[in-house]
Amino acid sequence: AARALLDFHFLFELTFSPDNSYLKDMLSTLRSVVEDPSLPMGLVHGDIFPDNCMYDNDTLVAIFDFEEVSYSPLILDIAITIVGCFYRSDGTLDREKTFEFLQAYQRVRQLTRRELQVLPQMVQYALITLAFWRYRCVTSVQCIKAADLTIHI
Repeated sequence: AARALLDFHFLFELTFSPDNSYLKDMLSTLRSVVEDPSLPMGLVHGDIFPDNCMYDNDTLVAIFDFEEVSYSPLILDIAITIVGCFYRSDGTLDREKTFEFLQAYQRVRQLTRRELQVLPQMVQYALITLAFWRYRCVTSVQCIKAADLTIHI
């Protein structure tokens, strides 16, 4: 996770002008949240999107694509899942499904007060990292070729 964070910060700083204080402040804030030592840590999938899940009717039966697994704050996986699964095509968040997901998650593991406090910033972090990943895909022939290899079941 530390390597991924360093890569993200390096790319972020290279991409945006050093004179942009808003972006520098946002980066500083998000860095302090993601690196907060008080957050529960563990293995996270890091890429829960519908295309990495297999369903039998409405039942989740498998999750795959483990190339983004890292030892990171557990709340980061929740944020990535929210970004990957609960935003509508018009860009709005499906609050009802997000709330249902958070309730179901907490039946297995209760979120700490601190995790609940930083969830909005973790969602911002997930959105920014996804934007950079997609940008790299658009500009990378290798990533475009990989996208063409999508397997449909």
